[in-house]
Amino acid sequence: MDKNKYTIKLRIIEARNLMLHDNGVEETPNPFVIISVCNTYHQQTKIQFGKLNANFDECILFDNIFLSKKEFEEGEILLRIMHKGPFYRFGPDLIGEYAMNMPSIYKKPNHQVRDLWAPVSRTTKAKV
Repeated sequence: MDKNKYTIKLRIIEARNLMLHDNGVEETPNPFVIISVCNTYHQQTKIQFGKLNANFDECILFDNIFLSKKEFEEGEILLRIMHKGPFYRFGPDLIGEYAMNMPSIYKKPNHQVRDLWAPVSRTTKAKV
């Protein structure tokens, strides 16, 4: 099966209103973003400690991604906003997530989406 080479670049600028609600207690999160491409390639931003409004302003580059036509057509870019809590050994908590379909991005002018405020889906532990 032939695979094509892709390069994906994302600029994660900021996230707003990230207050966590856990068992009725409000908590200021330590947010970071995990970016996944086709559920195979993963990178993350730096952690922003104690931020309701996190300014990441980071460029994330996925270079040398090889995908078949089918993998590309079914692929998505998933942004997950996570919270690094005090008990990190249990893993980070999901604040919210947003998925982008790769073919729909590819069809845009210059294969890019600009100035997108991505509405993250809410989870039971967070109000975003």
